[in-house]
Amino acid sequence: MAIISEVKNLFPYLEGGDLNAELSNTMRDTQAHLAGLAQENPLGIFKAKVTIELELVVRQGGEMIEISAKNPKVKLPDLPRKTTHLFLLDDGTLSTEHQRQADWVGGPRIVDPNRSF
Repeated sequence: MAIISEVKNLFPYLEGGDLNAELSNTMRDTQAHLAGLAQENPLGIFKAKVTIELELVVRQGGEMIEISAKNPKVKLPDLPRKTTHLFLLDDGTLSTEHQRQADWVGGPRIVDPNRSF
């Protein structure tokens, strides 16, 4: 009789070893993703979370236990994005120019190609 007393010995039995393989792949993919982020931004700190949930059900007067796993959940870091600043006009629309700032020069100047320096 094989007695399973440690979790590391349990995983190869769950789902005929498929859960162990899936979790290993999930960990590898997550680690590779974090490594890529760290290479792009060496000063950044990137964290991820991998969660495996096991449901245990005891039946038949305690002689049997059923162990079911949910798909591993992966939470990857939120990447910083650039911020865009626009002006909010009185009517609720957006503009790249402040509505109360006067156009001092009347728009772009036409440059004479024959000018001298």
